[in-house]
Amino acid sequence: MQKAISFLFIVLLSTQLSYSTTIDTNRVWGVTIDGVNNLSTIVISLSNLCKKPTTRIVFDENVPATDYVTAINQIHPVSFIMGELLDSYYMNTYN
Repeated sequence: MQKAISFLFIVLLSTQLSYSTTIDTNRVWGVTIDGVNNLSTIVISLSNLCKKPTTRIVFDENVPATDYVTAINQIHPVSFIMGELLDSYYMNTYN
């Protein structure tokens, strides 16, 4: 009985480990962040998701792209990244 329980525990543990590294190419799983404050919390949260997410980072108007380099470099190991150049709220002010 102990061998059976140990075997099931090992199987479940290895299944969870392989599941967390699975990348589903049929769907995009992700989050949108509109600020890169509390970057360490963001990275930890993304790394704890069961699937590798895509993080959409909304770049603020009048903020240089270089201000996002550190955030992108820290998020990239745990998430795919998609940048949104402008919040949709401000889209109608541009032509």
